[in-house]
Amino acid sequence: MFKFLFLFLVAIATVILMIRHSRRQSIVGTKSRNRYFRKIAAELSFRTAGDDYFIQLEGTWKDTPVVLYPHNFHGPGSITLFYADTGVPVRDRTWIEPNLSLGRAILEWKRGERFGFDVSGNPPLSENVVASYQSRFPFVACTLPTRFIFSQYLSQTLGSWKNFIVLLVLDAGRKPHLDEIRSALEAVSELVQSIKVERMENGG
Repeated sequence: MFKFLFLFLVAIATVILMIRHSRRQSIVGTKSRNRYFRKIAAELSFRTAGDDYFIQLEGTWKDTPVVLYPHNFHGPGSITLFYADTGVPVRDRTWIEPNLSLGRAILEWKRGERFGFDVSGNPPLSENVVASYQSRFPFVACTLPTRFIFSQYLSQTLGSWKNFIVLLVLDAGRKPHLDEIRSALEAVSELVQSIKVERMENGG
């Protein structure tokens, strides 16, 4: 009986130590990631917002307001989300997004699987244009600014935006290289420019 109780207590203590170690490693990793993104912000002449855990980069890329947000999924892993203001006023229930959840879309993309899009209303970007970026990025959408929020700071920033956004996900780990980040910024800029060109062609 005492032997069983002893083994039981040892098992509980082991689990507690493992949980504490995991949390400690997560905190250390988050602080390291945030330091890295502060350096990235300086390279891009962006500002940062957040706290010891959450961080986001805010700035302008080729005259387009953008927000970068590093995020960790337990399944898909670490990603960076890019939000870009299109300048086109929102319309209720209007978007084009992958027809999978964000996490599932990333996992399917990693496996090389193709998936379609959910189109609601008449979004300012066509499916063909969005799909043309699918080989480079696991998740590309033109949607409402408050549909993909992962922190209170994102809620405060994007909650004040009144236009459609281009949302793009970079799957490049916890610390994506500066060149990868610039490439993703170029991509969201191109998508926003596509909207402006299409509106001009349509007389809008």
